[in-house]
Amino acid sequence: MNLELHPEEVEFAGDDWTNALSFHLAEGFEKGDPGWFTISIGYFTEDDPDCPELDYPQFEWNDEGSSEACWPSKVQFSNDKIVIHFGEDKFIKKYDTVEIHLKDGVTKQIVDFFANHLFMGEYLSYDDDFNKDNIVPQTETRESLADEEEDGE
Repeated sequence: MNLELHPEEVEFAGDDWTNALSFHLAEGFEKGDPGWFTISIGYFTEDDPDCPELDYPQFEWNDEGSSEACWPSKVQFSNDKIVIHFGEDKFIKKYDTVEIHLKDGVTKQIVDFFANHLFMGEYLSYDDDFNKDNIVPQTETRESLADEEEDGE
């Protein structure tokens, strides 16, 4: 099953701990209520055996009850949409893919955010006719929180 989203706005956010990309929707679960689809990930890896999901990106649709912590099997870019493939994990146990149709098209800034702020470079693929000027390689990597704490001592 496929979830199709048509966002009105794209928002990029980040701080010392988390990076997030939010797609603001005209309607959420309830007719007339705005919604969102957000992808976020911690800047640091946690290495916490009690909470392994902290090291995965979080995909959230409208509320925390409709979220999934997992790596996608593939993120495919075309000039006007992004298709996130979830493989066996499925998004909220229901959707194989999430299609995000962008009225202003897929920009270099969006591709860069996926590659270097959500750290998904190895999962990115591009349609044959995708604008080659918008392709951005992953150059940033996540740091271990344990390494950061050791440096601060």
